[in-house]
Amino acid sequence: MPDEHGESTRPWSPGEVTTLQRRLIESGRVLRAFEDCLEVPCLLWTSGGGAGKETVQALPLEHPVVTVGRRGDPPLAFSEDRSMSNRHFRVLRGPNGVCYAEDLGSTNGLWINGRQVASRRLVHGDSIHAGNQDFVFHAGGATLAGLSRVEE
Repeated sequence: MPDEHGESTRPWSPGEVTTLQRRLIESGRVLRAFEDCLEVPCLLWTSGGGAGKETVQALPLEHPVVTVGRRGDPPLAFSEDRSMSNRHFRVLRGPNGVCYAEDLGSTNGLWINGRQVASRRLVHGDSIHAGNQDFVFHAGGATLAGLSRVEE
C-alpha cells in the first residue's frame, strides 16, 4: 500500500525485523538446521491465514541462484499473486556467502528498503518487496539474541 510519499513499501524498522525473527522461532517452523543461529543466509516471509494467523517461512539460500515469482523456485512460487511477474527477481549467492538481489525485468519492479532497484547487494535486515510479497534478508551466522529455540 502506498504511503504518504507514494512509496509502495518502506524500510522495516529494527523492531519489525526482530518481531519477524521472533515469529520465526515461535512458529515452530524453524528448520532443524537452525540451532541457536541461522547458519546460512535466508529469506524470511509470512504466509497464510491473515489477521495474525500467518506463519513465518524461512528459505536457506544454499544454492547459487534462487528465483522468486509466480513461477519461482518452490517454495518461492506465488502463483496467486497477480502483481508478481512469473520470474520476478532472483537472489544470487557467491562462494563467499555474499548475496545479491536482481530484478528479472518484472512489471512492478523490485524494491529494497523502500527504493526500486535493478540489482543490489543484500545486507542483514534488508526488506525486499516484490508484487504483494514482503521478505526480510537474514545474513546468516548471526545469533538471534534474546530469542529461545523452539524444540520440535
